[in-house]
Amino acid sequence: MIVTNAFLALTFKLEEVSTLKRISKGVKAIELNSSDYVKISQILDVGAKSFEYEDKKYSIEKIRIRKRGNRGQNIKPFSK
Repeated sequence: MIVTNAFLALTFKLEEVSTLKRISKGVKAIELNSSDYVKISQILDVGAKSFEYEDKKYSIEKIRIRKRGNRGQNIKPFSK
């Protein structure tokens, strides 16, 4: 899972990132705007339903799985 400063989130399958090939160095995880940057990068446990960041809780289930390198989707906390 990747979350940006603009609270755009992207999840993708770990299998999309090759760790054995020479070209795996510097793979693109998410498409960013010029003023945006990654705030959170995390490998999720299977079955995880939510995560906390800055004392707010976010639903993982609402973040669609996409291909890596795509643009994220907006996320909003569901509790404080």
